[in-house]
Amino acid sequence: MALPTALTSLLTPLLTPYGLLLACHVIGGTLALAAGLTAMVAVKGGLWHRRAGRIFAVAMLAIVADALVMAVLKPNAFLFLVGLFSLYLVAVGWRAARLRDGRPRRLDWALAAAMLSAASVMIAWGLLQLARGEAFPGPVLLVFGLIGGGQAVADLRLFRRGGPQGALRICRHLGHMTGGFVAALTAFTVVNAQFLPELARWLGPTLLLAPVIVWWRWRLRRPAQRRAAA
Repeated sequence: MALPTALTSLLTPLLTPYGLLLACHVIGGTLALAAGLTAMVAVKGGLWHRRAGRIFAVAMLAIVADALVMAVLKPNAFLFLVGLFSLYLVAVGWRAARLRDGRPRRLDWALAAAMLSAASVMIAWGLLQLARGEAFPGPVLLVFGLIGGGQAVADLRLFRRGGPQGALRICRHLGHMTGGFVAALTAFTVVNAQFLPELARWLGPTLLLAPVIVWWRWRLRRPAQRRAAA
């Protein structure tokens, strides 16, 4: 009788709406990490990159939507804002690959405007937290808010000029999708790397992979810069 009782106590939390969402979140997050890593190491533009990238994008959009619902069911404004930030990164990265003409649609304008609004809240809240002397989540809100807000402003400026073309479009795709992978890795680190300080768990993946994004953008833009200088 002990085994059924133990199993019941283990499974009961998972049979609630929140528990089911959490289980889906864990499964989707694992799939996103595996697919994202495959897309990063595969030859860019190749079959494995495209397939893994598609799986990663779908998995990320699903778990972000899942996380937003969870943040509403158990009110958590911080995680809701982080979810919006993650949604923006993945959605923009995916659309940058699909819209080959680079011309922004209404949805692209809406994504940038929504991210700018969310970033304003994140930055203001982060500054308020720091002014109160609270160590968390102020720094995380500031870093994510500045990154998201900066990207949104850059997007809006780019859209006014007709949208990204050529290497710049690929730069946006790789940069934002890698940012989405950072979001997935951050979620994994926050839950599983309890031996690290809280700020290290939240900001470590960003600090670790930001140089990779910078390097990719530099590598992609270098041929165009050489042609312009010739």
